[in-house]
Amino acid sequence: MAASRTPNKVDRAKIVPLKRGAGFRRASGNIAAIDFGTKNCSLAYVTGGDTGLGLGGLNKLRLNGTHTRVPTAVLLDGDKRVVKFGYDARERYSHLDVRARENAYYFDGIKVDLQRDKHVSRDVPVRALNGKHLRLVEVIAQILGYLKRELIDNHLRKAGYNFTAEDFDWVVTVPAIWLASGKQMMRLASVMAGLCSEENPDRLSLALEPESGAIYCHEMRKRGQVAYPTPHPNSTPSTPTSYSYLIVDIGGGTVDVSAHRVSTTPTLSVEELHHPDGNDWGGLQVNLKFSEFLQKLVGDRRFSRYLQVNDADAKILNRFDVDELMNVTFERVKKAYCRSPRDEREEVFVKLPDSFLQEYGEALVASLEAKTKELRMEGRENEIVTLRDSILRIPPSKMEQFLQPAVDGITECIDGLLATLSNTGVEINTIYLVGGFGGCHYIYELFTERYGEGRGIIVPPNPEFAIVEGAVLFRANPGIVRSRKADATYGKSVVRHFESFHDPRYRQGDHCHNLFQTIVGRGESIRPDCLYMAVSRPLSLDQKRMHFEVFSSVKKAEELWYTRDEGVVQIGELVLELPEVGRTTRDREVKVFFDFSHTEIQVYSRLLCFLILWTMNGRSMYI
Repeated sequence: MAASRTPNKVDRAKIVPLKRGAGFRRASGNIAAIDFGTKNCSLAYVTGGDTGLGLGGLNKLRLNGTHTRVPTAVLLDGDKRVVKFGYDARERYSHLDVRARENAYYFDGIKVDLQRDKHVSRDVPVRALNGKHLRLVEVIAQILGYLKRELIDNHLRKAGYNFTAEDFDWVVTVPAIWLASGKQMMRLASVMAGLCSEENPDRLSLALEPESGAIYCHEMRKRGQVAYPTPHPNSTPSTPTSYSYLIVDIGGGTVDVSAHRVSTTPTLSVEELHHPDGNDWGGLQVNLKFSEFLQKLVGDRRFSRYLQVNDADAKILNRFDVDELMNVTFERVKKAYCRSPRDEREEVFVKLPDSFLQEYGEALVASLEAKTKELRMEGRENEIVTLRDSILRIPPSKMEQFLQPAVDGITECIDGLLATLSNTGVEINTIYLVGGFGGCHYIYELFTERYGEGRGIIVPPNPEFAIVEGAVLFRANPGIVRSRKADATYGKSVVRHFESFHDPRYRQGDHCHNLFQTIVGRGESIRPDCLYMAVSRPLSLDQKRMHFEVFSSVKKAEELWYTRDEGVVQIGELVLELPEVGRTTRDREVKVFFDFSHTEIQVYSRLLCFLILWTMNGRSMYI
């Protein structure tokens, strides 16, 4: 093993004043925000700078004719161009002939491939329903490009407006808990889709979903509009001048939680109290439990017999039928069940596909009969599931079992965060619930019973649109969020003279390489009026270029010594060409400035009179 570890003696980045006027470019007045969800997508926009929510200023794009929120499903042709999107993609794919299905690419819910604990590269593949593969970034770019064209070409232009994509400031929402690589993927896809260019990267903002949801909730509460108020005194629609709250965004894929302190006077101002937290226990986990239940009933793990038939076309159709069963049919009854108050919840009815019953009908009937006898003997008749004429009838008690693992994952996250905040003297007064799953009555009741004593539990109107509408407001006034907590430890690789306490594995001559120099530590407050400065020098006078490798880790700064430590991930590299000037290495000193004051980190490298601007997303990076 390497030498024993002592505290990292590499000097940290220095804090220097931020130049006046730095930060977001002023929005043009035309803003379009895309909520790219695991299950559904929506787009909201304003023109001319009117952000009056609900007052005619903010609009939602209608897709597939009449829908303002559609499934994240896309059908691409053999040339990888969008044929249909949303509900229309599902409908068209189900009616394609054999040859067309073999040549096409159909994807549904691809955002799940950008899991928060997975590092993904721009070349990671994603599998279409027919088994063919495309790069994930290409598929995302096609979806974003389609939404852009629907807004500019098919909606605004037909309404008589002569806008182009360059006339808009674009916002794409991302979970705050995602790793840097997921956010980098979304930025790259946005560039490929033409939302912005490498020459004008500030035309695009990646908005953190909980922050967007919080801004929407404040706006609605100020107007006295809430969907589910609670009986507690401080949960009334009136807004106190200052309070602490959790914003809990639960969609299909993730639970995304942020803790803020807000001041409403003289203007709305938000301060982050803890770095974003969360997990993967979104609404799709309920669908997964239903799928596992069915797999166990038919005695076929992952429905392998059904999905691996020899006939290529039958295999594609069977995959489509399973996808429809889990993500459309069951999703619909789950939403209806969760929207209902407890005393109104009844058994749900799930129609099974004909092809599914042809494969598993006998096994399913036999298994259900055996399970029914077992439950009756145990006095658990209320859990009996029956099958009648291809309809699976599921009682409320069984639905509760499908929901319970997601509930446990959600409450474990909230319990831990509330305890952490309480230990630091922060008491949460209010919890806002947003998102397609988070805003349902089922989750509202859960939070009211578990966390409602002494707190307001508030669901805004139309909670499924809280993120996309809040994202428009965020871009119109990004200064609302005054300060954040670093979600990771960010640093750069440096070289220092080798000392006895250094790890000999990283020794090269008289120097120790791969040392981790902390720029900002996880959980530390980001000072909005300051830059973080690190200084580097070439190792020799004849060095032609310098490499600035930037790293991140979810570990705290004091736990990190080397950039090769476990859990440290390189998120980017800047290569700076060095001019042949100076008599000493000190004369060629390079200062690197990191600006964490908003959702996008900007990194400036300065060498003598030379200035290079390098920008990366607040939780990821772009060059």
